[in-house]
Amino acid sequence: MTTSAVVPTSTHIERLDTWESEFSNLDKVKFGALMQKMGIPFQVIEVVLDLWDITEKVGNKIYNIGKILACKIIEFVQRNPNMVLGMALGAAAGVLTSMIPWIGPILAPFVTIITALNMGISGLMIDLQKRGESVDSTFQAIIAAAKEFFQLLIETYKAIKESF
Repeated sequence: MTTSAVVPTSTHIERLDTWESEFSNLDKVKFGALMQKMGIPFQVIEVVLDLWDITEKVGNKIYNIGKILACKIIEFVQRNPNMVLGMALGAAAGVLTSMIPWIGPILAPFVTIITALNMGISGLMIDLQKRGESVDSTFQAIIAAAKEFFQLLIETYKAIKESF
């Protein structure tokens, strides 16, 4: 079995260069303050700020991959705040359910999944409506959210993976 090195294409390098320059003026402390203002829990902020310092060398240039990932995640959250809030409320409902004696720990996973999905979809429909994008059904809203999320994920993953 032979392995071949992945050679970065100029498109991926250009995308990394664009993101690197786009986020170059951000600093870690201000970014943490922005996340705190957005109401993101401290534990999540701590993990994202740990991610912030990850760098990788591509060719002869060092890219701040962690900073790029953190910024892209926050862009998604800013674009879909009601969806994120709905999912967080659904997760909170699961936590509260788990506190019910005896049956709570059994019901909590189901409550979390059902409420996080329902409330996340409801929040997404509000986000889409505020952006002027219309959907005829809940199913179309789910597809729109999945497309947006996976497009962000694929774009970021390809730029990073294929650059190494």
